Amino acid sequence: MEFDLSWVDIVEQHKFLKKRYLTFKAMLEVDGVNWDRKYNHVYALAEQWIEMVKVNDFVKAFYHKGDTMHDKLESLFGFDHDLSNAII
Repeated sequence: MEFDLSWVDIVEQHKFLKKRYLTFKAMLEVDGVNWDRKYNHVYALAEQWIEMVKVNDFVKAFYHKGDTMHDKLESLFGFDHDLSNAII
């Protein structure tokens, strides 16, 4: 199997995956936001969703389901991050 990827493609994919991971991680750090891993569902009040989306539109990706790749992405990006000025 051959892939035709440029370095730019790889860097862009890396950025996307990192944003995905950091967004989901930051969501889970918001008081009152919970993730049910078994059912892969994120629970938050409607007001919380509205506020999170105002800060980061990418949050919409997790409205109907959580991040199925979270554990794998955590193995890539799970080192300590300063989220104080990151995503949410």
